[in-house]
Amino acid sequence: YRLIGFSTAMSEDGGVEWLRTFSGAWYEVLERDSSPAERVRMRKHQDAEDLLRELQGRAQQLLEGDSKRFEREMVRGDGDQQWMRKIAHEGTVADRIGALTLLIQQAPVFQLHQLRQLVAMAAKKNRTAATAAQEALKDLFINTLLPDRKLLFFHQQPHGIGHRERAATL
Repeated sequence: YRLIGFSTAMSEDGGVEWLRTFSGAWYEVLERDSSPAERVRMRKHQDAEDLLRELQGRAQQLLEGDSKRFEREMVRGDGDQQWMRKIAHEGTVADRIGALTLLIQQAPVFQLHQLRQLVAMAAKKNRTAATAAQEALKDLFINTLLPDRKLLFFHQQPHGIGHRERAATL
């Protein structure tokens, strides 16, 4: 389950234009570009914690902005996307779970809101709906969202300038 169908043109000022044609899983985007030398340089930085906080804030802003642009493009997109979003809000419980699962699988990075909706459904008191949502979440985490390696904390990620540009050549 990859970023299939992600054909929107994101921001011209950097955004995630390179992600438009990326065919790997979300967690493989910078994995190939991970440089141990940059992590060492990061640890030596005297204000590493301040820099990490600043980078994390900037990353959050970029994700929110790109997610909003993605959402706008999907609303304007083809009829299938619009129908899927309508079912995710107005369908039966089983249909909503299925639609949310498909939306998340299409572009997990930009579908955090839908993932939160599915988690909320899994916490409901209705046992049947909660169990179905939990099964869908289990499938998503095992097959789509989690890599086959240990996850890295934000401070362990490569944060060097130019990663986006180098990732564009993937």
